[in-house]
Amino acid sequence: MVTAASPHNPVWINGEIVAETEARVSVLDHGFLYGDSAYEAVRTFGGRPFLLDAHLRRLGRSAAGIGITLPNSVGVAVDDVLAASSGERLLRIIVTRGVGPLGYDIIADQPPTLIVLSRPMPTYPTAYYLDGLALAFVSVQRNHRNALDPSLKTSNLLNLRLAHMEARRAGADDAVILNARGEVTEASGSNIFAIRKATLFTPPHDAGILAGCTREFVLREIAPAIGMSVREEPMPPEALSDADEIFITSTTRSIHPVTRLDHKPVGEGRPGPLTRRLMRQFEARVGVPVFPEGSC
Repeated sequence: MVTAASPHNPVWINGEIVAETEARVSVLDHGFLYGDSAYEAVRTFGGRPFLLDAHLRRLGRSAAGIGITLPNSVGVAVDDVLAASSGERLLRIIVTRGVGPLGYDIIADQPPTLIVLSRPMPTYPTAYYLDGLALAFVSVQRNHRNALDPSLKTSNLLNLRLAHMEARRAGADDAVILNARGEVTEASGSNIFAIRKATLFTPPHDAGILAGCTREFVLREIAPAIGMSVREEPMPPEALSDADEIFITSTTRSIHPVTRLDHKPVGEGRPGPLTRRLMRQFEARVGVPVFPEGSC
């Protein structure tokens, strides 16, 4: 969803809240210059941030993984931004290396930049859930963990963006990205699940994925609640092509059915019964409407 900058969206930058249209970051910030930053996206349900502790733990791991010390003010920044916001929100919490000289050298005591954006929670057309999404295998491979570890949620997203662009050119909504071994990893901003014979499958962490917070919630809370067995194991492309049902998970989409893969129908070509059952259970657990009426 593309939205224009709004003065009604607060932004917290290093202790100060300003309107989104007035927010500024230095051109010498290493997050801008080199993508040298980590981030998290957090949504609210009923005005309360969902899985916030899990997101902040992962933000700490990601920041530490690239050698940035996470400021202690993150929790305060989230509280301040939510207090200045109204309605359901999508927060983007960003910590960068901070302002420094050109080049890769890091100056002593270079303070990080902390930013929290707050925007209205985006909504997707009802048809996206009633009809499902289309995915396509792409040639862009997921970063190898020895190059840039996919388990770190950094703002260096060019790998994923190029994969998404290729999928869109192929007429799909999003990409299925493989690793160097030819195994399924994830979509450009979502984790991928397949259902075969009532069992839920998803790639393991060492395939080269981001351990999504919604992914973990589905695996540990939602699927067991409806009696589904789950298996985290390497998935060749055929594991998706032969699936009865496919869905993706993310902070913004929660659980989203996939009904076409490389222009071919998944299962019967409509959101499957177990996916819709998982969606109903997800809504029951968060206690507020999540999906369009009639989609689950």
